[in-house]
Amino acid sequence: MAFPGLPIGEIEGFLAEVDTKDYLQLVAEFRNWVRKG
Repeated sequence: MAFPGLPIGEIEGFLAEVDTKDYLQLVAEFRNWVRKG
C-alpha cells in the first residue's frame, strides 16, 4: 500500500490513530485525510 508523496511514517501514524475503527470507516477517513494533506 503505497501513496506517492506520502512518507510511510505519516501513513503509519494515521493508521495507529484509527486502528480501533472498522475497515470501511478507516478507508473513508483515510481518503479524506489524503485529500487534506
